[in-house]
Amino acid sequence: MGGEDNNLAEKKLKFSYFLVRHKLLSKKILIGFLISFNFVVYPILIYNFTLYLHRSKEIEKIMIELNERNIEFDVIRKATAPLAPEIISTQAISVGEGKFDLICLVYNPNRNWFIKSLNYKFVLAGGFESKVYNTFILPEEDKFLISFGEKINSRTDQLSCEILQVNWQRMAANQHKLLNISEAFSFQNIEHVTALIDNGGAISRFSFINSTVYNFWQIDFLVLLYEGDRVVGIEKTKIEKVISGEKREIKIIWLNSPPFVSRTIIKSEINFLDPSVFMSIELKPGKER
Repeated sequence: MGGEDNNLAEKKLKFSYFLVRHKLLSKKILIGFLISFNFVVYPILIYNFTLYLHRSKEIEKIMIELNERNIEFDVIRKATAPLAPEIISTQAISVGEGKFDLICLVYNPNRNWFIKSLNYKFVLAGGFESKVYNTFILPEEDKFLISFGEKINSRTDQLSCEILQVNWQRMAANQHKLLNISEAFSFQNIEHVTALIDNGGAISRFSFINSTVYNFWQIDFLVLLYEGDRVVGIEKTKIEKVISGEKREIKIIWLNSPPFVSRTIIKSEINFLDPSVFMSIELKPGKER
């Protein structure tokens, strides 16, 4: 053991003696190493710095492009925004004693936007102004906005309808099929019979069949009387608690019927996009229709 320690001490002594004796050479070797290291490291640093400067220009270019794309996104957003409802026609229908039914045909030109709520009123230049009404309009639907029995003492040829506020809702992908429900509504035996009631009254009759698989709490109907292409009479009625497959006989009495009617059109009005319009009927405990 003592011999090994002596050998180790001797080796350390020789190494120290070598460093002292060759101090200048060691210094030259260290300097040469550092110079060689710098020759390797500095080109790498210069390359990376040059690459950074080049890429910083690319990054600046990308940021500029992103700002330009933001403008494009704004353009796209405006392009996909809903189109305003279109007023097709406005008309006042005399119902006697200075009263008029006011109607305005409006079209929602959007396939993917539903007018959840629309406020409107009728206005005449002479100062007449109806109260504000509210309705809905389904996608790509034309709908009559109505004000019944308005007392007007001036000419009605300057009648206009003002749309005050529109609340839009974008259609979900699975909602479009709901718009086809009304295709399973059918109207039969439509007739308009005049002179059945004193003072020029009349009766409109029709059969309604709910051939859908749905039950409804209420369905509104608009009955339109035409003389050629012109609406000469309009009335609204409703039926409640309508069951799938049910047939209803519906009758409307007109106290002041127009003298000539060439055709009668029935339009159903129901918001299929509102889940609350559908009625569930309990058949058995735990089962609903």
